[in-house]
Amino acid sequence: MHFNLPGCQYDISPENTAFCVADDAIYSADMTILYYVDKDVTEFTILDTVNKLGDGAFKGCRSLESISIPQNVRLVGLEVFADCRQ
Repeated sequence: MHFNLPGCQYDISPENTAFCVADDAIYSADMTILYYVDKDVTEFTILDTVNKLGDGAFKGCRSLESISIPQNVRLVGLEVFADCRQ
């Protein structure tokens, strides 16, 4: 899966054992931590397996209008929603 981060481009191999990709986002391999969401999303539903939002996970998502956060999210990192307009 290919991702464009500010100033960088990443390709995450399906064989990668530390991270995985689902629904325009990067998660820990066990899908308990959400690290990054594509900056062009307008709505996003966090997977039920997630219990932590990593630092800056939604940073710069200026088009984000709606987000669904499951009850099991207990930890929220720094600047998770920094530079979001909505």
